[in-house]
This record gives sequence, C-alpha cells and structure tokens, in this order.
Amino acid sequence: MGSLSYQSKLVSFDESRRTGCFTTLPIRVHSRNDLADAASRQFVKDWAREMGDGRERHTYFSFSPVGNWSSLIYPEAVPKRLGVLAYLSDLGLIHDDGGEGLSIEDAQVEHGDLYAALDPDDVSTMTPDSRAMKTKKLVSQCILECVSLDRELGLKMLAAFRDVWLAISERNSDKEAQTMEEYLKYRSENGGMLVFWPMLQFSLGISISEAEEALVQPIIDAATEGLLLANDYFSWEREYRELQSGQSKRIVSAVDLFIRTKGLSIDDAKDEVKRKIITAERDFCERRDELYKACPDISLKLKRWIDCAGLAVSGNHYWCSACPRQNAWKHADTPISNGVKRKLSHGAVVIKQEAPAKKRKDSPVFDLESSDSESGLSEVSSYPFYKPSELALEAPSKYVSSMPSKGVRATLIEALNTWLHVPSDRIKAIMSVINSLHNASLILDDLEDNSPLRRGYPSTHVLFGQAQSINSANFMFVRAVQDVAQSLSPAALVAVLEELEGLYLGQSWDLYWKHNLACPSEAEYVNMVDHKTGGMFRMLIRLMQAESEVTPQLDFHRLTLLFGRFFQIRDDYMNFQDYTAQKGLCEDLDEGKFSYPVVYCLENFPEYRGHFLGVFRQRPTIATVDAHPLSKESKQHLTACLKKSGAFEKTIACLTDMERDLEIEIDRLEQQTGEANPMLRLCLAKLSVKGIARIGEVGTSK
Repeated sequence: MGSLSYQSKLVSFDESRRTGCFTTLPIRVHSRNDLADAASRQFVKDWAREMGDGRERHTYFSFSPVGNWSSLIYPEAVPKRLGVLAYLSDLGLIHDDGGEGLSIEDAQVEHGDLYAALDPDDVSTMTPDSRAMKTKKLVSQCILECVSLDRELGLKMLAAFRDVWLAISERNSDKEAQTMEEYLKYRSENGGMLVFWPMLQFSLGISISEAEEALVQPIIDAATEGLLLANDYFSWEREYRELQSGQSKRIVSAVDLFIRTKGLSIDDAKDEVKRKIITAERDFCERRDELYKACPDISLKLKRWIDCAGLAVSGNHYWCSACPRQNAWKHADTPISNGVKRKLSHGAVVIKQEAPAKKRKDSPVFDLESSDSESGLSEVSSYPFYKPSELALEAPSKYVSSMPSKGVRATLIEALNTWLHVPSDRIKAIMSVINSLHNASLILDDLEDNSPLRRGYPSTHVLFGQAQSINSANFMFVRAVQDVAQSLSPAALVAVLEELEGLYLGQSWDLYWKHNLACPSEAEYVNMVDHKTGGMFRMLIRLMQAESEVTPQLDFHRLTLLFGRFFQIRDDYMNFQDYTAQKGLCEDLDEGKFSYPVVYCLENFPEYRGHFLGVFRQRPTIATVDAHPLSKESKQHLTACLKKSGAFEKTIACLTDMERDLEIEIDRLEQQTGEANPMLRLCLAKLSVKGIARIGEVGTSK
C-alpha cells in the first residue's frame, strides 16, 4: 500500500505558535489559497447585490492572516472544488451571525428561508422581492456548480447542509445542556458538524460507504469534539462581548457550560476547555492508530479520509487562533477583511409578524323565529338563499394538492422571472392558476386512465368517487379562468383559453390510442406531447409575458417546446427505471399507455406489436371496473421486449440530445438578455439524464 502524498503546504510549529495556537496535530494550508479568497470576496459582493440588507458589513468572513478558513480545513481539496466550498462556508458564517442576533423564533424563520433556497425540489411560493427568493437566487449558481463538479457528492453535501443542519438548527435552543455529552450532541447539530463531513468528502472527491463510516466513526467523533471545542475556546471573548452589548441574544459554549455547572471562573473554564481539546486530539490519534493496528490492510482511501479529518481539526484550530472573526475584539478598529469596520452597537432585530388569522367560511346562522312564517308563508318558502359551504367541492382538489410534487413548474416560473420581471402580485396569481389547472388535469388523467394510484397515493377518485372528483376538477378549471379574468390582463385570459384548448386536443389523442389499441408514430406522439404536456409550460410562459414589464418580448417558443418534450419523455423513461430499480410500479403499462419507449419499439420492431397489444387488450378500460395492475410476469416480459429493441437506449439518446439543445437555447436567451440565469440551469440540472441509472444496467428480478 502506498503512502499518503500531499499537495498542501506544511505550517511549521514555530509559525503556528505565534498566534496562540496549541493544537498537537500537524497543520497544512491549501496551495491555492487565492482561489478560496476569491470565492469569499465573490460571496460578499453577491450577498450585497442580492440581499441588500448590509449584513455583509457587520460580518467577519473566512479571511485571515494565516489563510482562508476553507484553505485550512480543506487543505487537500481538489483545487476546482475549493471555491464553492469557501462560498458555502461564508454563507454559513453570515447565516450564523444573523441567527445570533435574532430570537430563537426569528432564527428558525431565517433557517427556513435558507433551507428552501438550498432545496432543489422546493416548491413553496416565493414573491420576487421576498428574502427567501433573494436567498434562492444567491445560492442557485453555487448549487449548480456543486452538481456540475460532482453530482453524487454535491447533492449529498447540499442535502446534509439543508436536511441535517438547517432542519434541526435552533431546535432545543432554549434548553441548556447540563453535561458535556448533552452539549456535544447539541453542538454537533447546531454547529453544523453533521454537514462538515459531507463537505470534506466533496472536497476530496471521496465517497464513503455506510460500512466505512461505521468503521471510522469513533475517530470522527474525536475529531468533531476537537473542532467544536476549539471554536468555543477561541470565540469566547467575542461571543461574551456581543452578549453583553446586546448584539447577540444568547451564547452557546463549553466555557459557559463549565461556568454554569462547575462554578468555575472564566479563566478556569477556558483552561478546562483547553484540556478537553488536547484530550480530544489525543483520542483521535489513539483511535486512528488502534484501527490501523486492527486493520493493517485498510484502504488508502480511508487512510486519506482519516488524515484529512485530522488536518481539518488542526486547520480550524489554527484559523480560530488568528482570524479577525474570533480576534477582532482585541482591536476595536480592526477592519473586516472586505474593508469594513465591525460595529459593536446594538443590531436591529427583525420581529416576526404573525400572519393574520384566516376567517372561517362558516354558513350563516339564521333566526328562523323572525322569518316570514308569521306572514303565512310555508316553512320551505321562508328559507333564505345563501351560498353553501365549499368543503365538499374543495376536498378532492385539496387532497391532490397535498401530494408530493416535483415542483418543476413553480421553479420554472421563478427562474424565468429573472428575465421577465413580472410583479410579485402577478407572479402569485400565475402560480395559483397554473397549480389549479395542473391539479385539475391530474384528477381527470387518473380517472381517464383508470389509475388507482397517483405518486404512490390513492388517486382522488378512489377516495372521493368519480362524480365528485370530476365536479371538483371542473370547478378548478372554472376558478382558474375566473382568477385570470379578475387578476390578470385580457391577453393572459386569451393565453389560458387557447392553451387549454390545446391541452384537451392532446389528451384526446392519448385517450383515443389507448381505447382503440392504436400505436401512434413517433411524430404523432411528439405532437400529442407538445399539446398535452407542453401546453402547460407554454401557458405559464404566455401568462408571464402578458404581465411582464420587459419590452421587447423574448421568444420562448423553442424553450417551452423542448422543455415539454424533455419533461414528458423523461417521465416515460423514469416510469420504467423505477420499475426495474424497485421491482414494482411501472404504472404506464398498467394503464396501457403508449409511452415513448413503447412507441419506438412498436414502430421499429413490429414483431413485438402482438406482445404489447395482447397484454393491453386484457386490462380494464373503463373506470367502473376495478383497476388491477398487470402481473409481475407480464411487466417483466414487456420490459424485456423494450430492452431487446434498444428502446431504452434510444430514449436516453433522445433525452441527451434534447438536454444539450435546451442548454444551447438557454445560452441564446442569456446572450440576448445579457443576464445569466443559474436558476433555470439548476432547474434543468435537477432533471438531467446524467444522474439517471441506465435501465440496461439494472436487472429485474426473475
């Protein structure tokens, strides 16, 4: 087994001791510290431009006299990845600073904004000028770069950043730990340590399996303790002064723990934390050596992982001992690295405003004693006219709206508004209209396809009955058109009506082919998709253009055409991909649907036509008959036919070509507008076929 090699530079013992650093582990700094500093400077500029709250003038970022924070905690990072790591680290720092100045409730709101921004699948409605939307625009390019550099590890890192840290940060913040064990558990979550390790994996391009993680976990636990306590030791004076000045509302530190629980003075408590740091580093080395002794054949990859974990501990320690973030209190006028002096005056606290309580739409209460019965009218004649409750009418629509959603349409609206600048009230109305129409179409699709499931949940008509579901879907169409007429322009109303007509035309042929067992040609299938699926994308673009303040209008025809085709054919492929991967599902075959792979197979390999039509002929075709999925054997046979015909390879090739064409079209629009659109590119990256497992590589069970 080869020995470890390094690209980073070793920091000498004497040099490290000049800052008050006392780590017992070797320290290294990345050879391209300039890349990290450049990314940090870019983040400061981006924050100032997008957020406009001035917080960057009151935050110390990753810069330090001894190196950028990311250069010291990721000294062996792949150089191309160092910049995005520094960018995310500074996002964490400014977010952390903002949270310290807020109440626990307000900090949780801010966590929610960043959580949504870092979620590629977030579908919440955001107004263009909201803080949440600004945050999303800020991080979209960073997310896109992460995914471009390393899709698997990038998504894992972002998921940890979002789901592991932000989703639990500030939870139990009002409960003071009484033991070191309780404290370290809380700090591991609140302090972002659960996201640090996926970030370290991303920096190295190393994927660690669950078994490997379990093997090295005791070593990582010691490293985590060393990282957290070093931060507590060097940040104490800053945090204590900010608490005293009112700039911070709370302090969470091991120093405070020892003062509270052991009655120690500040100096003695700091000495105790120092001893704990040295002990944690010793435990790290001992556990590492014990593992190497017990597993002499341990992989070089794991050795590198463990070694870099130790370098992160020492690098963080060294940075904390020297960085302005933890030490500027010693010199009140020390400027922040971006050239702005830190102010120690009271910061403004954002007060969370409670949303007004929704008014209940209860039926009116009538005083029948004063009715016209006294004048001789019958009881029935005396009943007043009033609008009944909408509970039964809205129940099916609320149910389908509650189902998990890809959120592509909402994301697309937000991304396109980078160019179209539609006012926030109009964007909200457009999103509401599109969601209503889309959900109405889902209810009718499931009925027309006799499908018992929608995204793994019972279809709406299974729960509410066919008649009630149809009535609710029709009402959603009526309300959507009504909303357009009341809230948007006449041009928007024309767009909705024209595209609805196209949607029904496309659906008519989809239903015709299934009912008559007639397989369309590829050209006919694509034309159906252009109207049925593409119509909804075309509608949202036309609605936005009708309300846009930008002139002259951009030509989005090719973008929506390609996007509709790409989205539907990808969905067709994923239906089979889910089946081969999960040994189930494949609802398209249950419905007798002529999806793109089936169309290609039957058009080019007529010998399989009898196989598909024979199976499809046996499925129930009317909603009054209970829908039963095809047998596992039938699905396996039809899937095998598609594999033999090369239909799956053809589908992937088609999607790859369209994805490239979409990227070219985005390039054209960016050049025409002079404005990059990372949110739109991220929307496409989320759907990219590059991250999809190939069906030929996943076998079905026999």
